[in-house]
Amino acid sequence: MPLAGLENVTGSSVYVAVGEPTAETAAAYKTLFASAEEIVGLVEFGEWGDTENDVAEGLVSEGRIYHTNGASDGGEVTITIQQRDTDAGRDIITANSGGNTLLTFFKVYSDSGDYECASGVCTSPRYRALTQDSIRGQMCTARINTAVLPITAAAWAAA
Repeated sequence: MPLAGLENVTGSSVYVAVGEPTAETAAAYKTLFASAEEIVGLVEFGEWGDTENDVAEGLVSEGRIYHTNGASDGGEVTITIQQRDTDAGRDIITANSGGNTLLTFFKVYSDSGDYECASGVCTSPRYRALTQDSIRGQMCTARINTAVLPITAAAWAAA
């Protein structure tokens, strides 16, 4: 069947913890997850994952540019959060944004139970526009400093 393996992300969650794991392993991330809090009012957690800088140089005599991949960059992830009376995840981001405190994010998929984990710093919050039919909230940008580590539900359980 052509749709086999299609996974809807509705119902998935993102958690955040202060600090970074002691290693880039499932076990180390799982240990840190014990102190993580869900971002309850999460509206959007943007795309993430490494991109590489383009290192390009050409030879005048050939008239051709040669490309290689340079340094990897985890990129910038937009996080949009609704205002809620109780949201410990948002509170962690707000209290630790605008500086260089490392935060670790855990994306948990509802259908499979798989995880994606990475660490970085957050910019100061920007407050959402006030418009007709809008919801109060904030946005920030997570600047990711590590590779995103995908962890299957089975590997997480075994860690």
